[in-house]
Amino acid sequence: MGVGEDFQKFKNNYQITTEQIASISYRYKRITRQLNTDFWNTNSETAHSLYVGSYGRDTAAKGLSDLDIGFILPNTVYHQYNNHQGNGQSALLQAVKKSIQKTYRTSESFGDGQVVVISFDDNVTFEVLPAFENSSNSWTFPNANNGGSWKDCNPRAEIAAIDTRSALTNKNLKYLGRMMRVCAPLRGPNQRHVDRHVGVSVHRDLSAPRQVVLLSRFHGARFFRLPVKTRSEPDRLARARQRLSRPPQRRVRTQGAQRISARERGDPVQ
Repeated sequence: MGVGEDFQKFKNNYQITTEQIASISYRYKRITRQLNTDFWNTNSETAHSLYVGSYGRDTAAKGLSDLDIGFILPNTVYHQYNNHQGNGQSALLQAVKKSIQKTYRTSESFGDGQVVVISFDDNVTFEVLPAFENSSNSWTFPNANNGGSWKDCNPRAEIAAIDTRSALTNKNLKYLGRMMRVCAPLRGPNQRHVDRHVGVSVHRDLSAPRQVVLLSRFHGARFFRLPVKTRSEPDRLARARQRLSRPPQRRVRTQGAQRISARERGDPVQ
């Protein structure tokens, strides 16, 4: 079995199941609808909401335990909580949390002081990041730590960058991202996990179960089908002229070589 067949078999084993995808979509729509009802006066299940993180970048793998959602709030809400007495960022997270609690039970604390956390019985956790969209398409989101502040991120740009690079590598970049997530738990005292720019090596103790020892390496030039840069005709001509313009190099023979040559010719050696 060749490299391509090995990778295809491994890829099929780490794909998220259709049942989990359906469950994620159902929960995502319920959360989005409730937030839209309270903040935008609409019952849309998709507007103002975006999958972010690994699921949004399409690099999540089977065994997904947390899912990130970004929800865009009206700019008027930003001004309301930016002028809030005390920690306005914490108050904003409390308002988003209160809205979600009409649909799902949430955790008491905020994840990293920036997201509202929803833990489900199947060990999948949703983290909702409330944000405000800027004219540059970046987001401003609340950070409730240390008295409160605003931070910026740009998940749309991250998603676009992954999509672009993955298209140039026959979609294998996303496959590789999922593969690395599956292999991450293999790290340990008797294990070595190495990732490189164009390939991955996964080494595991031989006592490990056979099914987890799946592959060794995928080399970039062979596997990723990276585009090869070719020189233009003027560039090739310029390089040819440069080579022709160089003065001929005289070969200098060492004394030892001269002595050997003299012996071969039968000349007396001085």
